[in-house]
Amino acid sequence: MGDKKKKGIEKESLPPVDLFHTLTARANILSKTGQDANADLKLAYNIESSRVNEGKDKFIPNLLATGQAVSLSIQEFGTNIIIKFLINPNSKEIEMSCPSFNVELFEIPRPEKIVLPLIIDVQSFFNQSQLPNFTRCGENFSQDDLKRKWKILLSFHPIESVAISFYKIADKPSLGVQSFATLMLVIGTPDVKQVVAKFLWKSDSSMEFVMTILANRGIQHTGITYDEGREAVKLLQKFCPSDKKSYFEKMAADRFGPSFSSEGQKISQSEIASLVKFKRRYFSSEHEVNAEYEVYTAPNKQVAMAFLENYSIQKKYFYVEIETPEGPIGKDICGIY
Repeated sequence: MGDKKKKGIEKESLPPVDLFHTLTARANILSKTGQDANADLKLAYNIESSRVNEGKDKFIPNLLATGQAVSLSIQEFGTNIIIKFLINPNSKEIEMSCPSFNVELFEIPRPEKIVLPLIIDVQSFFNQSQLPNFTRCGENFSQDDLKRKWKILLSFHPIESVAISFYKIADKPSLGVQSFATLMLVIGTPDVKQVVAKFLWKSDSSMEFVMTILANRGIQHTGITYDEGREAVKLLQKFCPSDKKSYFEKMAADRFGPSFSSEGQKISQSEIASLVKFKRRYFSSEHEVNAEYEVYTAPNKQVAMAFLENYSIQKKYFYVEIETPEGPIGKDICGIY
């Protein structure tokens, strides 16, 4: 090897078994390759997100520095599935449980426990001729099935370095990986969000599918607020390839407002204020929910969208509706509809 420059973790420096490394072994490998071991056990999730619940009074972003175990859960979009993790930095495994797991996503009989590696070199892991099982429920899977399911599991791995490594090497994603990649755009740390945004563009993901989730336009509400979805779309716009700019801006403007479009005439706030007229306010108690409505009128859809884009809604069951010649447009805490 001589003077060959080291790039990251060299394959020959890894244990030649199933790549489930102990914390000590991993720290030794990192120190030999000049990487920061303390950065390796940072959680991948932003604890401020409403979809992440941390099991202790104080959030511990870096497990290695504290040496403490963390119990946390995340909620998957649209299905109200709670995925629970028990992460102990003194162990080599993460225990993951979700009694009502999405059977269609994993095609397994709702295992009570899934075992993930605490730290893993993702590229070397997938280069193995025989991938290990991830559940102890006795199910056997083909290697093709295991590869597909491992990709889904690593796409929302709770350790930041593992999640980032996965998205850097992942190829064209399945629907399950796209779902969790979109989730990570909302709940991930800043570094995770950036690498996920790049991945979604380079991997030929269905951007219509991603935007439907972020804008709450699917059959089921995802629970993402308009502001959360808007921030995710801004990040996607930042990394959007130039040949897809027009296509993406049109989707974003249609779902989040005209400020995402670089084409067309811009409408000033003073113009919007003069063109949109308040009509009435009323309350409704349908479905045992006390909802409040504000109704406005606007000369066209473009003006209505510009008005709604800047109308901040921070509470549930509050709706703003605008009547236009093209039809009604509304907005609630989840977004424009």
